[in-house]
Amino acid sequence: MLLCWLVLPVIYAAYRCLRTSFHRYELTDQRLIERSGILVKRIETLELYRVKDISVDSTLAQSLFGRGQVILQTTDSTSPQLLIQAVAGPDQVSQLIRNQVERCRIARGVRAFDF
Repeated sequence: MLLCWLVLPVIYAAYRCLRTSFHRYELTDQRLIERSGILVKRIETLELYRVKDISVDSTLAQSLFGRGQVILQTTDSTSPQLLIQAVAGPDQVSQLIRNQVERCRIARGVRAFDF
């Protein structure tokens, strides 16, 4: 019984580490592509012109290690909110995404209207 209490947390930690290492984000000039999955691969694509708002959030523990969470509010029907979790330098990442969103909107001639 004691072995079970020692082995299961190690297996769970290894699974989380593996799952995190297979989770990738790619920012292009038109899209943000999220790739995830160990055995079953999943690819989620977000058109940058659909991003309405970008915010940064971090807990005390994340702040101590220079990590945070970037939250994207979008008009996309499949993923109206996209969380980029435990990212290093969340302020810089959010600024990079914001700049790319503005470039994409200018290139496409898209304007955002709030009702």
